[in-house]
Amino acid sequence: MVANKDKKKILFIENSVSHKAPGGSHKSLINLYDNLDLDKIEPFILLNEKNKMLTELMGNRNTYYLQHQTLDIKPNSKPGGYKQTNSTYNFSIFKANLGILYRLVRDVLPMTIKTINLIKKLDIDLVHTNTRIGSNQFGIIAAWLCGKKLVSHERIWTKKNWLNRLIFNFPDKIICISNSIKDNLLKIGVDRKKCTVIFNGRALPDIKKAFQKKYDDTSSFFNIGIMANISEYKGHSIFVKSAVSLLKKYPGMKFYIYGDTLTPDSKYLNKLKKIISENNCNDKIIFMGYVKEVNEIIQKLHINCCLTIGDEPLSGTIIESMLNKTVIISTKTGGSSEIITHKITGFLIKPDSVNDFVNAVDFLFKNRQFCKKITEEGYQFSKKNLTSKAYTKKVMQIYNEVLY
Repeated sequence: MVANKDKKKILFIENSVSHKAPGGSHKSLINLYDNLDLDKIEPFILLNEKNKMLTELMGNRNTYYLQHQTLDIKPNSKPGGYKQTNSTYNFSIFKANLGILYRLVRDVLPMTIKTINLIKKLDIDLVHTNTRIGSNQFGIIAAWLCGKKLVSHERIWTKKNWLNRLIFNFPDKIICISNSIKDNLLKIGVDRKKCTVIFNGRALPDIKKAFQKKYDDTSSFFNIGIMANISEYKGHSIFVKSAVSLLKKYPGMKFYIYGDTLTPDSKYLNKLKKIISENNCNDKIIFMGYVKEVNEIIQKLHINCCLTIGDEPLSGTIIESMLNKTVIISTKTGGSSEIITHKITGFLIKPDSVNDFVNAVDFLFKNRQFCKKITEEGYQFSKKNLTSKAYTKKVMQIYNEVLY
């Protein structure tokens, strides 16, 4: 046993600003937290906001709250929103800089002060910012000002601007969730030596025997789902339009949309509902809302989807599908093709293509034994490479490198 005085105190900072409902970064954080060696690590979590969903998710873990909902000035989440461009200084750049200054005063400075106070109060040894550098500037600055070791987790594309160019210098190490994310950081000037790719991990689920037999049933019964916070960027419109088309041919299919329906863009959500209603598919294309426990739900699906239209950093729903022996169809974008081998561990299709998605579903519906083969290959790959234990082991190696 390691004596208590030798324990390292780690503060995880999770600052998700787009949705109040927990997302993939929260799941990743919990999987890491729950698999740490508590003889060596004493973990704490700092969230920007306290609400019912997050409180229930965190349970009895050591959690603190800033109670400061941040302004999000990242590139928009619509298709192509994360593409880097070679901009010249013009009025739009001027407005962007004003936005950064506004956020510094409104968010970064007050949140930095609160975080510094907590770091000192808990006598933290290492700060691990769990969301992208662009939304966690306050945590990075606080750790730097306190002279603490710092690991940043880059989960999505961070925009290059004068503030982030400064912030990039502070972390001791940056964990990138895919090579696609790492490549973006290198392009905008981050030191290669700081960047390490570690795929996200999920807890190994209990596979129910009844669900393993779902592909043996060759009837018209077929369940297809999408799990993502509802936004245009995540491709829900492709899912809904494809579902309408497929239901004309296969009325026994059912399509389920799992994701927060309380906080997304109301215009986009209403647009989806209108398509469903106009095609009389309300009993076949169903909004299920946010769900906390996903494993049994995914196991009941024949196909799960990741239909991101823009670049996808690396969707947790891909990992969850593989671990639950359910076929995953994903758009070939960003980090998705780094863990999916087409027609071996899953299906890759072109982004923003109803035709490609419909054809993929049609093929899999008619070839159930092929589905079984894909799910077994995906399961074996994910069991070896994408579990929370494998993930935690690699992150601990980063901690040891930084701390000792």
